[in-house]
Amino acid sequence: MFAIEFDRYLLTLRLRRGARFHFNHGGVLRGLLSAALRRHDMPVGLVPFACESGRVTFEPGDLYRIGLTFCSESRADARTLLAGLARAGNHGGATDESPAPVLGGNYDVVSAEQLPQPELAPPILSGTEPSLTIQFVSPFRLERLPADQIKGARHLNAACFPVGHFLSRLWNRLFLLAHGRYPGRTEREKVPPLPPACRSDPSRLLWLDVPVDGVTGKDPERPHGYTLGGVVGRVVLDVLPVEWLSVLVLGQHVHGGENTHFGFGKYRILGGGTPSSDPFRPAESALDRACSAGVLNESLRHLLSSSVAAGVDGVKPGAFQSMSEGYLCSIADDLRAGSYHPDRLAGFVSRDRNGKLRPLAIPTVRDRVAQRAVCAVLGPAIDSVLEDCAYAYRKGFSRRGAATAIAKAYDAGFRYVLDADISSFFDTVDWSRLFAKIDALFPAEPLVALIEKWVKAAVLFEGRVLERTRGLPQGSPISPLLANLFLDEFDEELLGQDYRLVRYADDFVVLCKDLESAHAAQAAAQEALGRLGLDLHPEKTNIRSFDSGFTYLGYLFCRSVIMESNAAETVAVQQEDAPKIPPYSWLAQAPLSTVRTIAGAPPRGSVRRRVEIVPLGGESALRTPGPKPLYVLGPSSKISVQSDCLIAVGPDNVTQKVPVHSISHVVLVGRTRATLPLFLRLIGDGVPVYLCRRSGELISVVTPHSPDWPTWEAQGRFVENPEACAAFVREVAAAKLNNSAALCVRYKLDGGEEAAAQIREMSAACANKSDVETLRGFEGKAAALFFACLKRSLSEDWGFQGRKAHPATDPVNAMLSFGYTLLYNHLSTALIAAGLNPRIGIFHAQRGAYHALACDLQEEFRHLIDALVWAGVSRREVTPADFIVDQGDQHKCFMSVELRRDFIQRIERRLLTAFRPGGEQEELSYRAFMDRQARQVKELVTKRVSAYIPLRIRP
Repeated sequence: MFAIEFDRYLLTLRLRRGARFHFNHGGVLRGLLSAALRRHDMPVGLVPFACESGRVTFEPGDLYRIGLTFCSESRADARTLLAGLARAGNHGGATDESPAPVLGGNYDVVSAEQLPQPELAPPILSGTEPSLTIQFVSPFRLERLPADQIKGARHLNAACFPVGHFLSRLWNRLFLLAHGRYPGRTEREKVPPLPPACRSDPSRLLWLDVPVDGVTGKDPERPHGYTLGGVVGRVVLDVLPVEWLSVLVLGQHVHGGENTHFGFGKYRILGGGTPSSDPFRPAESALDRACSAGVLNESLRHLLSSSVAAGVDGVKPGAFQSMSEGYLCSIADDLRAGSYHPDRLAGFVSRDRNGKLRPLAIPTVRDRVAQRAVCAVLGPAIDSVLEDCAYAYRKGFSRRGAATAIAKAYDAGFRYVLDADISSFFDTVDWSRLFAKIDALFPAEPLVALIEKWVKAAVLFEGRVLERTRGLPQGSPISPLLANLFLDEFDEELLGQDYRLVRYADDFVVLCKDLESAHAAQAAAQEALGRLGLDLHPEKTNIRSFDSGFTYLGYLFCRSVIMESNAAETVAVQQEDAPKIPPYSWLAQAPLSTVRTIAGAPPRGSVRRRVEIVPLGGESALRTPGPKPLYVLGPSSKISVQSDCLIAVGPDNVTQKVPVHSISHVVLVGRTRATLPLFLRLIGDGVPVYLCRRSGELISVVTPHSPDWPTWEAQGRFVENPEACAAFVREVAAAKLNNSAALCVRYKLDGGEEAAAQIREMSAACANKSDVETLRGFEGKAAALFFACLKRSLSEDWGFQGRKAHPATDPVNAMLSFGYTLLYNHLSTALIAAGLNPRIGIFHAQRGAYHALACDLQEEFRHLIDALVWAGVSRREVTPADFIVDQGDQHKCFMSVELRRDFIQRIERRLLTAFRPGGEQEELSYRAFMDRQARQVKELVTKRVSAYIPLRIRP
């Protein structure tokens, strides 16, 4: 029908520096061609193709291929363009500072091979097939007919692909290339007619956006850059006459649709040749890269650090490691040869923390290593096509990022949220839709067939082989990556409307500006999921407002406040008579009696958790019930109160909002600026404030509590009783000595055994002493022995000559003093919460505003700080370089700002560590134990108990 002469070249480049591109390289290729020809417009007959599309990261020395087809008159431009491309390798925008988003200036030409003419009459032209399938391997972009255009959809896509429009535009393009002009009316009348039965099935097409310049985010008005989009994937055409088949065969080599100078519109007829027969293919397939020793070894290393489970072959990762070298080579050989066959999945049933059944399907170690290798090479490419609203399973995305996005939406005026979950997502993913997406993105990739086998693998459970018909196996390393890819279409559809979407796996929120929009968003989400064969979870889908608050991903959102949430209250989970199993789960095929036996009842103490407020910030990882301390450090820090929140502004001007009711006490360190309304509000809410110098030395305490006069009176009577005081001091002193001796032995301090023996003798002697001064003397001598051992155990670099409180003149004393002050603060808060007057001491003398009773309790806990300091020094987690020495008369020594922050967090983490005091069965944290000890003191002074029992540790 058309006589079009064309020449084809395969250009191979070698990159000098690493580079990172968008999924499709059309924009980068178009820019390179313009630079090579030194003009923006392209010859009509020049048809480029970005062979490396589908790969986003390149290392120095990697090969890079470009396909070039010169049609008709443009054949004369071939030599000029090839010479220009060789020149452009030395000139362009690539630099050494970062991976280049351009090709110019970043390559050497390895070869420019002219290819033989292709066969234009493959067997598919017999015309005997009732239908044929074409596969677009680069975006096909063609505007719809005016009658078919709707808002948000002006181009052909999976919902609209009229065969006649597609073929007539292809016929026009071939006419242009053959004659150098578009056809006139008379010539268009010669277009072969299409039978009425001719139709298309475009359901396997996928829309793909391509940044024109190869990068995104340059223009704030266009955060995704200036993009051109088109469809990739397969479309089935039915009942085509032979005349049109010849048009399709020729069109394979000259592309179709718009923007062909970007490499758009390349397709192939399936059945007329395998993907490997196309010379325009990448220099290295993803399969080749996954088989490299470096990728496989890294995959094994990751597996060894994250998994211990065996698959159906009984081989655990540890055992695999001993034979890994040869085994990894065999995996690579099988993958390259196409003889790799996945094993079945090992079925396991467990219960989550809420007592619900959780079926897992675990691949063998061999399959897990191979899957991780595939994720390593395909993951960055798939990630590049995902929307920024997807926060799960992606490098650089996290729960925290999702929370920040929600906060920004609130600041932008979004006040309602659709809080939703997809019903049984991992069990109901439609394979045909998933595989169509993978095939559309990676049309010539050998790994696609292997991924399908992994996804479809049967489960071996209790001796039964359970076949699966849909879903992603939870337990397979490749499932999270495929889950995000499957839901990307849902993300795009929701983002195309006046909403903001934040999705974490199958759990998502849609942020709306008003209630009406929230209801519309629910309908839109249901409709979008329905097109994917999914559904909203009715029990987990709700519309909420920021005013009333909602929880998402472990955070509580209430107006502009974001707080970490954890369990503050618990509700027992009731035993299920019949375990709930999703109907499409592989577990649904197993006998219910077997499932119940294997899974067992919900573990005793299983709970359904309600939220608990925790300030979001440096202490966000410290998740235990109850209010938390807030530390404000540094001369540039400011703290104030607004409404129900404390506002802290750090030296970097980062603002944090913390609800007042979630704070146990506030510690202001250094020259922190605080407002008077802040102090008044904290006093009114019963929150103590501790003012400390940067060394940790306590300056003052603002204690806001209301007097508990009966308890204070009982304290006064108790301290006037010498025998009662001596009994308390005996227990406390003996416990302090016991703990010091234990540390001497536990940490093998120099001379520790001898010192521990002497300290234990004094501890035993406490039992016979009733004089408080004598007991204080024992405590002082024991401290001297302990710190002498510590001095001998430290190198001279630390300058430690013994215990010196304030001012500290060496790093060790600086840490000890600071740590003891934090203990003092916690214990003071515990005593205040118990209704005690912390100034009325028993062991330590009362003076001014000094909390003597907090110092009494501090003695049995000092070993916690001693141990932390020794651990930091002995493990070299802290060095003398982390401290600042004032060269004045007193040579004061201070922790650096960074170390001070880290040291505070170490102490807080330690205080949240669970332990069993005195051999008890129940565990509790040290902070909770401090509260209990404070209450025990109250019971002692009010005569509800006869003796005080302090904390004693074992060596």
